[in-house]
Amino acid sequence: MCALRLIGFQRTLVYIHGWDAATATHLYKSYFLRRMTAWLLNGASLVTVLAPAFKTHLELCGVDPDRIITTHVMYDEEVLKVSAGMTAPTRRSVLFLSRLEPAKGIYDLLKAFARLANDFPDVDLIFAGSGDEKVRLQTEIDSLGLSERVKVLGSVADDVKVQCLCDCTIFTLPTRYGEGMPAVLLEALAAGKPVLTSRVGGIPTIIRDPDNGVLLDDVTDTTIEQGLRRLLNDPETCANTGKRNALYAAENFEAANVTQKIETMIDA
Repeated sequence: MCALRLIGFQRTLVYIHGWDAATATHLYKSYFLRRMTAWLLNGASLVTVLAPAFKTHLELCGVDPDRIITTHVMYDEEVLKVSAGMTAPTRRSVLFLSRLEPAKGIYDLLKAFARLANDFPDVDLIFAGSGDEKVRLQTEIDSLGLSERVKVLGSVADDVKVQCLCDCTIFTLPTRYGEGMPAVLLEALAAGKPVLTSRVGGIPTIIRDPDNGVLLDDVTDTTIEQGLRRLLNDPETCANTGKRNALYAAENFEAANVTQKIETMIDA
């Protein structure tokens, strides 16, 4: 902050995208790091965080609470517009789109799907995202005899990502990791999909159960299976939830709207 002021910046905005629990623990154990954090951030005009819990962490470090505001990540409406003209999918699908990591609940999701696959023969499971678990995940899928029903796409280009979001019936992110506010979750809402996700990080500040889908208090293969069954067994409610989510996302998380709100806070 001091360096920015020395080169002519009179006002600075600090945007903190997430909050890692391990980092928080490290800060609390170190008096020096807490003081350094407070000294740096108290030199900013405004500090934005993505969840009330993150604001509390900073206050405990000594950051002036009047400098901290809670805001949202955003999605770019233009990205989803490439979906125009896409053909409708012929089968229902459950989509996971994030990094392929055990902490994101990918193996719990696979086990849950394995138990309900026979009851929903018209539903597939799709994993998309980068990460080192692709080979192991495919091995698990093959061992369960689900290679025809479960696909691992790996990292996908933007047009394929949008296709996946638009084609899926349910978007899932059963993460145990203390997410700030996953942008892909907002994109799923904007694409008009019900979501199944978990009560960690900033997610509970934007996702309500049952308004937006299913919010898991505990991530296990059993809770994921129960949540998926709830949604798959009620296609009408599932579709209505998706329509509601699209409106909700457009009003609250579209980039232009969020940017305007932040600019208003800075000018206040």
